[in-house]
Amino acid sequence: MSHPPICPSSDPNQIHDFLCHLTEDWPEGSAFELRVLSEIGSAHSQSFPPSPDGLQAGVDWAAQENNCQGNNLYVIPNPKKVAQINKTANDKDILGLTVVFVDQDDAEAPCLVEIVAPSWVVTTGTIPHLRHHGYWRLDAITEDTDAWKATMKAIQKSYKVIQLQIPAALCGCPEQ
Repeated sequence: MSHPPICPSSDPNQIHDFLCHLTEDWPEGSAFELRVLSEIGSAHSQSFPPSPDGLQAGVDWAAQENNCQGNNLYVIPNPKKVAQINKTANDKDILGLTVVFVDQDDAEAPCLVEIVAPSWVVTTGTIPHLRHHGYWRLDAITEDTDAWKATMKAIQKSYKVIQLQIPAALCGCPEQ
């Protein structure tokens, strides 16, 4: 499988593995959204179905967009409705919630595994220090946004210095 020319910091295999893992139990009728934020403040997004062809198209798009010109790539870590595939997602467009996550950018924050070990951890950057995201997979998809938000807040309180944001940095495309 060939990939388009990319920035040396992109790792298409890592992007693919991350997206496969993230979307492995997503329901029919869902899509994943990738967003690009540039250093000059412009933003755009693209959505893809979590099928083999959709995953590969997302990997190729992300690798092309992560072009060493100040672009940072992000993923909405919960499935959006496929009917909303051509627009940037907002809360109403999320089909359900499958993970909670933390964005650990502070070097002084406790190690992600010190409190409650995440289902998986990814490195999202190395400058000025190592930065990680921790993901906790829910037992089942939920539409209970209040419970999800309460869980996110509890994680935030446990880690004290975590930014909780949607979208999350895309693994395999280190932030510029």
